[in-house]
Amino acid sequence: MHFNTIKRCLQYGLSAATILAGITQVATADTQTILFQPFAEKQTQLAKASGECWTSSSATSRADAWRCRAGNTIYDPCFVNHFVDKNKVLCARSPWDNALTELTLTKPLPIPTNPKLDISKAQPWVIQLANGQRCTFMTGATRSTQGMRVNYGCIGGGFLVGDPLRCKTTWEMNYAQSIDPSKLNRVKIAKAWF
Repeated sequence: MHFNTIKRCLQYGLSAATILAGITQVATADTQTILFQPFAEKQTQLAKASGECWTSSSATSRADAWRCRAGNTIYDPCFVNHFVDKNKVLCARSPWDNALTELTLTKPLPIPTNPKLDISKAQPWVIQLANGQRCTFMTGATRSTQGMRVNYGCIGGGFLVGDPLRCKTTWEMNYAQSIDPSKLNRVKIAKAWF
């Protein structure tokens, strides 16, 4: 476990014994980490457009992910397959939505600014909570509460605040019912897509 993760866990009031138990514990409900592979996914719909990618993705810190636009529409993340065609990217709204947009690039991709993906530290692109609720990373400006950024908007309402707590094999996160919460509840993360 990374030192900064242990430090963050201690700040959230978890004892050293609890943290060590979380490291050695083998649980049936461990958080599943998934690397989204748009070129391997089955696409039920593939929209096509022309556009450009001007920077690395804000939604995921993968080096193959970009923030792109076609006309007035922003797509983030869009993924490039360097082995097939560097002039096209596939843009996804979420990993469970099989409708992708293929952008034919009008300009070459810029130099990537995202570092090599480190799942132990990186923000997931999408999170599914233990109750099945799905939440997507919000790019751009959001609010902060209790000193933490409101990072994810959840389908059906609610928000995830701060960073995932990777103190145990089942990750947790702070959940708020509204964007201006007075109370945060700790919830378990079932899946995290990168």
